[in-house]
Amino acid sequence: MTRVIPTLLGAREFSGACKFRGLDSYIRIGREQIERAGFYTPGSLVQFIGFKFHTKQQDQLLFLVGDNIDQFYALELEDGRQLVFTYNFGFDEPRNEVIKKDIANDYTQQLKFGFVSQGRFIILLINNNLFMKLDYGDDWDMMVGGSFWLGGVPKADRFEGLSTGVVGNLNHNYRGCIESLKIHLQRKFNIYEADERVGVTIGCGAADILPIDQEGG
Repeated sequence: MTRVIPTLLGAREFSGACKFRGLDSYIRIGREQIERAGFYTPGSLVQFIGFKFHTKQQDQLLFLVGDNIDQFYALELEDGRQLVFTYNFGFDEPRNEVIKKDIANDYTQQLKFGFVSQGRFIILLINNNLFMKLDYGDDWDMMVGGSFWLGGVPKADRFEGLSTGVVGNLNHNYRGCIESLKIHLQRKFNIYEADERVGVTIGCGAADILPIDQEGG
């Protein structure tokens, strides 16, 4: 597996959708890039991740943020019909929330996920409809660090304790199109500027997203 470190020139030339091939595809946005984008910065009232995606794969990891089992959160697609939000903010063990929503279909979905510190809650919106509002608990100690992984996390980079017993689709990398990635104050994050990029190529449309049995995946 080759980890691609993009050139700045190539990044500036690209502004459209990207195809994630599945199997081993992912991008990693490092902590310094996250901080420059203003995501999860103390004192900020609203902090979010947003992107549009189109997939027909039934089970897969959408994203994961964190660097240890006591401080992380992840969002995955399960059976094509529900999203699972798994998180640990200093608890004895990870927790999860299940959100019913038909995702693996013939439509592009817009996802927004964020922390709202003024009001103390976490939200998940799909196509601008609210699907989750999770209030902060008094026992929550939110000190998440590390990288933002979009589409998958390589086995060599998984922190201790992170397994399929915690995040069920950890071994199922995202397969489909992703575009319009936004991280908090930055209006649009160019996927080709990410610190690492594997199995992700320029250009993606509905015709590129074939069922797995047609591609042998």
